[in-house]
Amino acid sequence: MANCFSIGIDDKAGLFPIASRFNHSCHPRDNIKYTFDPDSETLEMVVKVDTILAGDELTISYGTRRTPIDLYYRFGFKCCCGACPGLKKGETDYIW
Repeated sequence: MANCFSIGIDDKAGLFPIASRFNHSCHPRDNIKYTFDPDSETLEMVVKVDTILAGDELTISYGTRRTPIDLYYRFGFKCCCGACPGLKKGETDYIW
C-alpha cells in the first residue's frame, strides 16, 4: 500500500503513487517540497536542486511539526535522518 497524503483541505486526503515512494527526512534536510493544487487536483512537487549533490537521496518531510516519537506512532518507523535527535532508548517500549 502506498502512503496517503493529507492535502490540507478539510479532512480530504489523496493517494499519490509517485510521491509515496520518497522516504522521509526532517526539515531542513528534506529536499523536495510539495503542495496540493485544488484547482487541478494535483500534488505539485518541487525539488530543491541547490541542496542536492549527485547520488543524494530525494526525500520529503512527512510534516514539519512532527517529532521522532510522532513519526514512530503515526508511520511506524524510527527516524534516523540526521536532521533531528531521533528516538531516545526506551521511548518505543510500550507503543505496540
